[in-house]
Amino acid sequence: MLLALDVGQKMVGVARSDPDESFAFPLVTLPRAQNQALHGILLHIEAEKPRALVVGIPLNQHGEETTQSRDVRAFCSRIIKRRDIKILFEDESYSTEDVLDVMGIVGAEDSKKAKSSGKIDAAAAAIILERFLKRQKFSQGI
Repeated sequence: MLLALDVGQKMVGVARSDPDESFAFPLVTLPRAQNQALHGILLHIEAEKPRALVVGIPLNQHGEETTQSRDVRAFCSRIIKRRDIKILFEDESYSTEDVLDVMGIVGAEDSKKAKSSGKIDAAAAAIILERFLKRQKFSQGI
């Protein structure tokens, strides 16, 4: 089983795979304020015992890391300091946009409302995990 994170500046979306690592499911969105996200993720790691965390890493249009990428890596280092867990990075490009598209959300105002609901971040984490699972299966020739 895997857990996945979509680490944003204000919120962290969390998703998990099924035991066979075939599907991804959104779990929860946690606020980053006052270490709430870090604490919540540590609790999920303890309870779920995933073999690894799949974390969305923001890349620019040239596939290079950004300032936000460094923030994501710093957040992950705080997790590693508290739990011995493998972290695997997956390109998160357009994951939020994919969620908005699937939900049929168009326009800045509807997008802002959806993002503030907290559902978008957990769904984006699930999309990141789905991409990772598909890439793993493809690379293994399954």
